[in-house]
Amino acid sequence: MPDLEAFGNETGKRGALGRVIALAFDEGVREEIEALGLKPLDRNGLLRIVGLWDPLKAYGGTVACLLRAACREKFISRRPAQGVPETGGGSGEKNGHAG
Repeated sequence: MPDLEAFGNETGKRGALGRVIALAFDEGVREEIEALGLKPLDRNGLLRIVGLWDPLKAYGGTVACLLRAACREKFISRRPAQGVPETGGGSGEKNGHAG
């Protein structure tokens, strides 16, 4: 694993995250990679990460949509009370003026 040792040294110098990615690791290899200061990631690890993040992304997206809808509803409900003119109804008028 001399190539990985050099890679581990370079990531350590830079304070970077060094990932070693493979479909799978033979027994004991994961520990050797970690001993070099690197982070091993295989198919099972990636599936675990995706399994954690997908529900969080879906929840975050739902919350963002609900928040946007609530803000929009609040803005629309305040428009007439603040004297903001309503938009024209398609009769060719702009800002309440003909032509």
